[in-house]
Amino acid sequence: QIASNRSRMRTTSSGPNADESELRERIRNDMELLTRPSWCDARFALSRLDQDKATGNRYALKLRSFLHRVLFKFGCFIQRNAAYVLIIGILALAGCCICLKFAHMETDISKLWVETGGKLEDELKYTASQSSSGSESSGFTLQMMMQAGEDITDLDSLKLHLDAAIAATKVTVVMYNQTWSFNDVCYKQAIPGDEDSSGSFILSTLERVFPCFIIGPLDCFWEGSKLLGPTPPIYLGPTMSDITWKSMNPLGLINTFREALSESSIAPELNEYYELMLQAGITNGYTDRWCLDPMDDECPETAPNYHSKELPDVKSILKAGCSGFATKVMQWPLDLIVGGIKYNGTGAIDSAQGLQTLFQLMGSTNMYNFHNSIKGGPTWSLQKAEAVLLAWQRKFADTLFAIKSKKVEDKIYAFTGATATDILNEFSNMSTMRVVGGYLLMIGYACLSLMRSKASRSQGLVGILGVVLVALSVAGGLGICSAIGISFNAASTQVLPFLMLGLGVDDMFLMAHHFGEIAVLSYIPFSERTGECLKRVGVSVCLTSVAILSGFLFSLIIPMPALRAFGLQAAVVTVFNLFSVLVIFPSILSLDLQRRRNNKLDIFFCFDRTRSNPYRIIQSNTVFFTKAYSNRSFVTVLGPVTETAVATDPPAPSTGTPPYTETPRTPPPQYTSKVDETLSQKVTPISNRPRVAFVNTNESSVPYTTRTPVGQLGERYYAPFLLRNPVRITVLVLFAGILGVSIYGTTVVKDGLDLGDVLPRGTREHDAIVVQTTYFSFFNMYVVTKNDFDYASQQQNLFDLHSKVGNISYVMRQTDGTVTKFWLQYMRDWLLDLQDNFDEAWRLGHVNASTWMAQASDKTVLAYKLLLQTGRAEEPTDPGRVGRIRLVSDDGLIPEDAFYNYLSAWVGNDPLSYAAAQASITPAPVSWKHKRDLNMIIPRSQSLTFAQMPFYLNGLQENEDFVSVIKSVRSVCETMAATTEVSSYPSGYPFTFWQQYIDLRYWLFVSLGCVIAAVFVVLSIVLFNPWAAAIMALFLAMIATELLGFMGAAGVKLSAVPAVILVASIGLGVEFTVHITFAFITSCGSRKERVVHSIGHMTGPVVDGAVSTLLGVVMLAGSEFDFIIKYFFQVLGILILLGVLNGLVLLPVVLSFIGPPPEVTPIGGGGRLKTPTPPPSPP
Repeated sequence: QIASNRSRMRTTSSGPNADESELRERIRNDMELLTRPSWCDARFALSRLDQDKATGNRYALKLRSFLHRVLFKFGCFIQRNAAYVLIIGILALAGCCICLKFAHMETDISKLWVETGGKLEDELKYTASQSSSGSESSGFTLQMMMQAGEDITDLDSLKLHLDAAIAATKVTVVMYNQTWSFNDVCYKQAIPGDEDSSGSFILSTLERVFPCFIIGPLDCFWEGSKLLGPTPPIYLGPTMSDITWKSMNPLGLINTFREALSESSIAPELNEYYELMLQAGITNGYTDRWCLDPMDDECPETAPNYHSKELPDVKSILKAGCSGFATKVMQWPLDLIVGGIKYNGTGAIDSAQGLQTLFQLMGSTNMYNFHNSIKGGPTWSLQKAEAVLLAWQRKFADTLFAIKSKKVEDKIYAFTGATATDILNEFSNMSTMRVVGGYLLMIGYACLSLMRSKASRSQGLVGILGVVLVALSVAGGLGICSAIGISFNAASTQVLPFLMLGLGVDDMFLMAHHFGEIAVLSYIPFSERTGECLKRVGVSVCLTSVAILSGFLFSLIIPMPALRAFGLQAAVVTVFNLFSVLVIFPSILSLDLQRRRNNKLDIFFCFDRTRSNPYRIIQSNTVFFTKAYSNRSFVTVLGPVTETAVATDPPAPSTGTPPYTETPRTPPPQYTSKVDETLSQKVTPISNRPRVAFVNTNESSVPYTTRTPVGQLGERYYAPFLLRNPVRITVLVLFAGILGVSIYGTTVVKDGLDLGDVLPRGTREHDAIVVQTTYFSFFNMYVVTKNDFDYASQQQNLFDLHSKVGNISYVMRQTDGTVTKFWLQYMRDWLLDLQDNFDEAWRLGHVNASTWMAQASDKTVLAYKLLLQTGRAEEPTDPGRVGRIRLVSDDGLIPEDAFYNYLSAWVGNDPLSYAAAQASITPAPVSWKHKRDLNMIIPRSQSLTFAQMPFYLNGLQENEDFVSVIKSVRSVCETMAATTEVSSYPSGYPFTFWQQYIDLRYWLFVSLGCVIAAVFVVLSIVLFNPWAAAIMALFLAMIATELLGFMGAAGVKLSAVPAVILVASIGLGVEFTVHITFAFITSCGSRKERVVHSIGHMTGPVVDGAVSTLLGVVMLAGSEFDFIIKYFFQVLGILILLGVLNGLVLLPVVLSFIGPPPEVTPIGGGGRLKTPTPPPSPP
């Protein structure tokens, strides 16, 4: 009936005029095409410019028409092969996900936050290549035992500290079929014996006597000896007491051996031991120190309070500082062992709130070397050595935390190297529960937001599959990153899964919403609806993805490895998301479209609806036209529009080309003047609205709109309200105030990272960090001297360097006010002692220029040999130097020519001082041991390429303190390098971790600037619209500024992780601004009209994307880590809120004032293109 009617209508029209009439009727009813021509079909818009019916951005339209043609054909291909595309795409992503098994988690700070290619990286590499431990750090680690309370300077507190320390020394672990005790893992320095007497029981006994290095307040008292062992005590026979530090007088013991073995072969070595012990201050041991408990049965008789039983004055004893078993080389400043000190008016200690004991363990390299031939066995390796150390440290911490105090206010804490490692590992690990929970919330919201009451219009399953697809895309992208060797870090695991899912879901919602509109339009052939959707939405998706990708790639200019890894991973995942949304997701939409056509339920798509299908495809009044770039029809007449509402072009001249003529599909459609009455009753065309493809015959009186509920509210109510002049002015003033407050907030943002925030509050590790940072902010520091100069000729400059660094604030001094000695001072003091001994022997006539007498001591003989050295290989000794040259000149310098010979002698004959100096000299000096013989030649050590000056830093609480120390020390080193030949640099944990804050802000702002500039350039090129690109770049800068200002107001400190989020905020901001702006420039009409159109079309996808992203991030709020809540959840949540406010509130207002012109402007103005004018009637 319809066909026959059309046939009769066709016969009433003249031939050419009939086609033009059909074309005019189609265009004037396709409101989307007429109001948003460059969005729907750039080729059609360009044709209007060619016919002088409109003006606009021709270059943008040409590029857009090319993209439309490619995307349309690609979308049609996907719809024809939807199942194959979906299966192949899913398999490809799943294959990439398998690569996640190659993921490597990087927790080494030096490999995460050290500037790539910077001086710190070069310094660390130089340290690793030169230091004797073969690593970038020292050859030992310090394990901290801390005690905190209201006042810990009483006897009960010290006794608790003693019990805890004894328990720590008894810790053992069983690994690799061996029991590893404290004595096996601790760092100790024994006096090396002569190879010829290495088998002597006496000498081996003396070596066993030397204890592990322990630093603590107990060294001020006799009870400190209980920590030193040896365990078990050394048995010497029934006539002698067992050797233990609790009762041993070291000097008296070795004198006993010297007297008993004065005629033996080891007598010279015993004499040497005696001299070395005197030099190091190993004299009476602990037997002359106060006993905390004078009633203790083991308290020695030589203790000051043994007889009087007087209790010691703990405060006054501690104030003087403590010393270890070697009093001359082991002196502990008060601030190192006691914290939270309060002084009274006289300068005496009134109270203290913390005690600290440091247990020094070997580093992994030293551990491996030490046990390679002792307990390691044939399979011993560096990894096993490190595993034993970490296991022992964990057991150490468990033991100390288990100790209970009789004083409620006193508690024992432990912090070890293993704790720091575990913190980084724990913080870097991804929480599967949080990720899964966040993704499930996203899936639920996507399903509900796209679900409709009518199955033929519902997309709930599309929403579920879309989120799952994007999640699979994120996993696949990270899998590829793992395969190519990009390491993961805390930023990767805590931020990327949510950020990239949010960005991908935003594009998914955009495509799903617009497909929901296109899928119900009858004038688009069924087989071309996916192509039409991809044509319209694909450009916007590509635009945002390219802009985000450019931003992440430009963030690589920040030379921090962690940030570069984050940028690369985000860039790779962005590409995967683009592939998934443009290739795989359209296949899901195509299959869902087939479900709609077959009248299946939405989520339970295997079932039909329970009642007959009230939806049928309407073909009436449909006229198909051919696209200029394909052989497929694409447009249909929608429904009549009143003539008064439609502007028409003026009549065309009788000669010339008709406007925008296109060949209709064959056979040509036929019309009739009569319309099926029943059909007209079922379908009521609504002006300015497209006719839908699926018409509900039961609800003909209710017009259906393809807009989402959010979009309808936005277009009908929100946009008109927002565009009122008072509201616009209020919005501008309000956001100007927010921006002003944010700019102020950026000035109060502090740099740094509170370690207490990194750990779960309420845990023992968190409490230990708080105690450590509050009372014992203690760090090792070294000044490393390099190989760019001759050490022998630069001695005075080395002393000056040491003195200048020692005068810097926060550098800890000894109790007597002096700075910790370094190796050259130890060497000089040793030589001065020898010189004094030689001078006395010279005065007594025990030595002369040619030889020494029998009465001369071993020291005198050694000094004589040293004075003979010339440092020349061809003439190594010169007797003429004796009496003329001094071992140390009057100005305190060692003779340059014999400097390296003296170094060999010092290292071999004063090993305890060399160990205390922590010099790590490279190349290792020749260790020459003195013998009383006629061999006068002392071997020369090689020129030095590496040496360390040790310092202790204390009182570093805030990030500004660390930065101040770093700048001060580096300034001294750089000044010395500029004015002298001494080349040096600082080393240590503060310089490795806090160095990033020196240049972090600079690199952050450079990165933000480059990212915003990259987005501006990309948008300018793709849109051919610098005006629009400038507005979007301005908004991205505002979002970053407002986020940084919030951080300042909320007390979030700026560290590398927030810096990553700030850079990522540009990517998220693109999603909130580009879609609105793109919809604005592709619409026709005045600025206000285009704002209304853009809000109506884009509010739904933008809001859905923001809410879904927020639901994913909200799972972070349940984390046990304060750091994740404060630095991730709060910052990301505020970022999403700022993006929505700027994108949906401020941006429309700004566009209504200064928005760029539309890409297509009808001649004569108006909010839509004019319909083509029919050709003139033939004469």
